[in-house]
Amino acid sequence: MDAGPNSMLIQITDPTDNFPTPKFKFKEIHQFEFLDGEIPSETVPEEFLITEEQAKKIAELLIKAFKNKMNVVVHCQAGICRSGAVVEAGSIIGFTPSDRNFRIPNWLVKKKIIEAFEDNPEFDELISR
Repeated sequence: MDAGPNSMLIQITDPTDNFPTPKFKFKEIHQFEFLDGEIPSETVPEEFLITEEQAKKIAELLIKAFKNKMNVVVHCQAGICRSGAVVEAGSIIGFTPSDRNFRIPNWLVKKKIIEAFEDNPEFDELISR
């Protein structure tokens, strides 16, 4: 998807995967590694789930992009859970999500990003508009 010259790409992969090379140019590309898990388990240890630091960074990026009227493209392996959570969190601050993709948002990712929004002083400005 060509999001135009004023655009941001947020890529999310599993920790053992490589980040794909985008077909189009983006003004900014940000990469995160965490599994699509919602609770720690034997197969998904806690250290491989989204961290508070990652959620804070994603929240900061979404706020920055919204304030700078940037188009944002988010993708993960299947484009449903982790990226769906970022898309739904972005809609809280005013982004209009594309209806092109089916989403089953990862609730842990969404929860941590929303909590990071609430800790960000710029969040109140955006939602009071």
